[in-house]
Amino acid sequence: MSDQPANPTLRQRLWFKRTLLFFGSLFLSMCAVEVGFRFKSPLGHEAMLFGAPDFSNPDLYVSDGDLLLVPNPGFEGEVSTIEYSASVRINSKGHRGPEVGAKAPGELRLLALGDSFTLGVQVEEEQTFSALLGAKLTASLGRPVRIINAGVDGFGTEQAMQMAERLDAHYDVDGAILLFFTGNDFWENFSFTERKRMNGGGLMPPPKPYLSFWDRTLGRLSYAYAFVRVHFRTRALRSDSHQLQRYSEELRIFDASSPVLTRQMHVTRSALNRFSSFCMEKEWKCFLPIAPPAFVAHPQRAEATFDLVDMDMNQVNLDRPSQTLAKLPLQGLPKLDLAPLLRASTEPLYFRFDGHWNSKGHALVADTLAEWLTPLLQSSTP
Repeated sequence: MSDQPANPTLRQRLWFKRTLLFFGSLFLSMCAVEVGFRFKSPLGHEAMLFGAPDFSNPDLYVSDGDLLLVPNPGFEGEVSTIEYSASVRINSKGHRGPEVGAKAPGELRLLALGDSFTLGVQVEEEQTFSALLGAKLTASLGRPVRIINAGVDGFGTEQAMQMAERLDAHYDVDGAILLFFTGNDFWENFSFTERKRMNGGGLMPPPKPYLSFWDRTLGRLSYAYAFVRVHFRTRALRSDSHQLQRYSEELRIFDASSPVLTRQMHVTRSALNRFSSFCMEKEWKCFLPIAPPAFVAHPQRAEATFDLVDMDMNQVNLDRPSQTLAKLPLQGLPKLDLAPLLRASTEPLYFRFDGHWNSKGHALVADTLAEWLTPLLQSSTP
């Protein structure tokens, strides 16, 4: 005799229970894997290969003949990845934040210039270091201070200076804080002319990233999927000579035996000298804080990063670019290297898959800049 129940209804119930048990076990296993990946220590190179810009809003930027790409005036939307979701608004003058009215009596007005670290779409507008810094300086100086966020993804020094010229035509500006990112600003400066030439005098089309179905779903939800994405992009990088060359140009500046930094520094030195002269002509107070990439602030992330371009850690000096930049004689342009302070923090200050500052990173930078800038700005006459 068969040991299977003869009652069809009973068989269906058993089948249902077994199916429920199977999928329940599968779901719990997937949850356990996901939790494990969320608590997994950073590999180090996720920020370079996850592709966080792919998840940016495709309408955030528009083409510009002189600056390549600029924020889209009037844009309002969300920027969302696996690690954050932030609201972004671009005002009618093309920079992040609200509309800027007339100066208040005694107001000190500074531009925050730089790239994506200044723009800070990874955090809410009020969490950016520029917004926090304005409030802190207002308190420490005893007068209104407005910091206008003029950061733009991918901007180098020349582009930042041109943006400053544009905004000065609309605002009565008293100075500028140019945040220099040692992760890729040398490369941005070095390649700017060539990137303009490649457009043949035309407009660079705004990025329209392609996201697969899995990217649109799991890419914004699952850390396990994010690690898988990084794994496959790492393998693909090995056969992509163009992308490998790009990363090599950015990372070889940390190699004391490589001529890459010397070659790129020539263009950066010229751009910073022009910015210094520009500030003196405008009678602006200008400042140059130096921001490191995540693998410099958190050295445990360095080995996997440099392994991407087959660099041994014995070749690497994490402080070489910032120290070289700090030694440049730039008249009227005080410099501050943020790396030692960020490295001393016991908390993660950068996102894992994005590589930009999180809200704690922005807050620490704002505190540091406020302490540094207060005595330098106290001589400004209201």
